[in-house]
Amino acid sequence: MTELAAKTSHEPTSIEEAEEVQEAPLQEPHESHGHSVAAWTGVLIMLVGFTVGTLGIWFDQNIVTWVGVVAIVIGAIAWPLLARLGFGPKAH
Repeated sequence: MTELAAKTSHEPTSIEEAEEVQEAPLQEPHESHGHSVAAWTGVLIMLVGFTVGTLGIWFDQNIVTWVGVVAIVIGAIAWPLLARLGFGPKAH
């Protein structure tokens, strides 16, 4: 194998390179994608709201539909509110 081919290959060519590959993280550090209490709570409230609203539409119950809509709004407000109260993603 030529030196150029060895450098462009994805396989390590020495024990040191193999150890570096094993120690390297699987992913680069990145921003949190909603892995927080605030995000999970907001999404859960909104999912319940969508479910209740859908059932209200399905069974032609306007009150139930509007309860679902209100729950969606509450979830959308709860998410950033909880994040500001300290339940958001933690700094790495």
